[in-house]
Amino acid sequence: MKKNTRIRMKTSQLPTMYRQGDVLIRRVDTIPEAAELADSSILVHGKATGHAHRLVGGDHLQVIDMGRVTAQFARVTAGFATIVHEEHATVTLPPGSYEISRQREYRPEAPINVAD
Repeated sequence: MKKNTRIRMKTSQLPTMYRQGDVLIRRVDTIPEAAELADSSILVHGKATGHAHRLVGGDHLQVIDMGRVTAQFARVTAGFATIVHEEHATVTLPPGSYEISRQREYRPEAPINVAD
Protein backbone atom coordinates (compact mmCIF):
# COMPACT_ATOMS: atom_id res chain seq x y z
CA MET A 1 0.00 0.00 0.00
CA LYS A 2 1.36 3.42 -0.96
CA LYS A 3 1.48 6.24 1.52
CA ASN A 4 -0.02 9.53 0.44
CA THR A 5 2.79 11.98 1.16
CA ARG A 6 2.80 15.72 0.64
CA ILE A 7 5.97 17.61 -0.05
CA ARG A 8 6.15 20.94 1.68
CA MET A 9 8.33 23.60 0.12
CA LYS A 10 9.67 26.73 1.70
CA THR A 11 8.63 29.96 0.00
CA SER A 12 12.24 30.48 -1.12
CA GLN A 13 12.07 27.13 -2.99
CA LEU A 14 8.93 27.98 -4.99
CA PRO A 15 9.36 28.95 -8.65
CA THR A 16 9.53 32.68 -9.32
CA MET A 17 8.42 32.45 -12.96
CA TYR A 18 5.79 30.45 -14.79
CA ARG A 19 4.89 30.30 -18.48
CA GLN A 20 1.64 29.33 -20.14
CA GLY A 21 1.91 29.55 -23.92
CA ASP A 22 2.74 33.16 -24.79
CA VAL A 23 2.07 34.43 -21.23
CA LEU A 24 4.82 34.91 -18.64
CA ILE A 25 3.87 35.05 -14.95
CA ARG A 26 6.63 36.47 -12.74
CA ARG A 27 6.57 36.76 -8.94
CA VAL A 28 7.11 40.36 -7.77
CA ASP A 29 7.53 41.93 -4.33
CA THR A 30 4.84 44.59 -4.77
CA ILE A 31 2.05 45.65 -7.08
CA PRO A 32 1.95 49.37 -8.04
CA GLU A 33 -0.48 51.50 -6.04
CA ALA A 34 -2.02 52.67 -9.33
CA ALA A 35 -3.26 49.12 -10.09
CA GLU A 36 -7.03 48.67 -9.97
CA LEU A 37 -9.21 45.56 -9.93
CA ALA A 38 -9.98 44.50 -13.49
CA ASP A 39 -13.55 44.00 -14.73
CA SER A 40 -12.73 40.47 -15.93
CA SER A 41 -10.65 37.45 -14.96
CA ILE A 42 -9.27 37.22 -18.52
CA LEU A 43 -5.55 38.03 -18.49
CA VAL A 44 -4.89 37.64 -22.22
CA HIS A 45 -7.40 36.97 -24.99
CA GLY A 46 -6.02 35.08 -27.99
CA LYS A 47 -6.85 36.74 -31.29
CA ALA A 48 -5.91 33.71 -33.40
CA THR A 49 -8.06 31.12 -31.58
CA GLY A 50 -10.41 33.16 -29.42
CA HIS A 51 -9.20 31.24 -26.36
CA ALA A 52 -8.24 33.08 -23.19
CA HIS A 53 -5.79 32.81 -20.32
CA ARG A 54 -8.03 33.25 -17.22
CA LEU A 55 -7.22 33.71 -13.55
CA VAL A 56 -9.31 31.59 -11.17
CA GLY A 57 -9.16 32.20 -7.42
CA GLY A 58 -7.14 35.41 -7.26
CA ASP A 59 -7.43 39.13 -7.95
CA HIS A 60 -6.68 40.41 -11.48
CA LEU A 61 -5.35 43.97 -11.35
CA GLN A 62 -4.48 46.38 -14.14
CA VAL A 63 -2.63 49.66 -14.47
CA ILE A 64 -4.50 51.86 -16.94
CA ASP A 65 -2.91 54.92 -18.50
CA MET A 66 -4.89 57.14 -20.86
CA GLY A 67 -7.53 54.44 -21.40
CA ARG A 68 -4.99 51.71 -22.24
CA VAL A 69 -3.89 48.78 -20.06
CA THR A 70 -0.14 49.21 -19.55
CA ALA A 71 0.52 46.47 -16.96
CA GLN A 72 -1.30 43.48 -15.47
CA PHE A 73 -0.91 41.74 -12.13
CA ALA A 74 -2.35 38.85 -10.16
CA ARG A 75 -2.66 38.80 -6.37
CA VAL A 76 -3.17 35.52 -4.56
CA THR A 77 -3.96 36.06 -0.88
CA ALA A 78 -5.22 32.72 0.41
CA GLY A 79 -4.73 29.18 -0.79
CA PHE A 80 -3.81 28.85 -4.43
CA ALA A 81 -5.03 30.41 -7.68
CA THR A 82 -4.86 28.91 -11.14
CA ILE A 83 -4.41 30.23 -14.65
CA VAL A 84 -6.39 28.16 -17.12
CA HIS A 85 -6.43 27.99 -20.92
CA GLU A 86 -8.12 25.62 -23.35
CA GLU A 87 -4.87 24.51 -25.02
CA HIS A 88 -2.29 24.65 -22.20
CA ALA A 89 -1.66 22.93 -18.89
CA THR A 90 -3.08 24.73 -15.86
CA VAL A 91 -0.60 26.86 -13.90
CA THR A 92 -1.04 26.85 -10.12
CA LEU A 93 0.11 29.96 -8.25
CA PRO A 94 0.87 29.95 -4.52
CA PRO A 95 0.06 33.06 -2.43
CA GLY A 96 1.94 36.15 -3.60
CA SER A 97 1.99 38.95 -6.15
CA TYR A 98 2.66 38.35 -9.84
CA GLU A 99 3.25 40.45 -12.95
CA ILE A 100 1.57 39.12 -16.09
CA SER A 101 3.18 39.86 -19.45
CA ARG A 102 2.77 38.64 -22.98
CA GLN A 103 5.68 37.39 -25.07
CA ARG A 104 6.67 39.80 -27.81
CA GLU A 105 8.42 39.15 -31.09
CA TYR A 106 10.99 41.51 -32.54
CA ARG A 107 10.33 42.89 -35.98
CA PRO A 108 12.49 45.69 -37.43
CA GLU A 109 9.40 47.85 -38.05
CA ALA A 110 7.98 47.32 -34.53
CA PRO A 111 7.71 44.61 -31.84
CA ILE A 112 4.47 42.60 -31.96
CA ASN A 113 2.66 40.30 -29.52
CA VAL A 114 3.10 36.60 -30.22
CA ALA A 115 -0.16 35.00 -31.41
CA ASP A 116 -1.23 32.09 -29.21
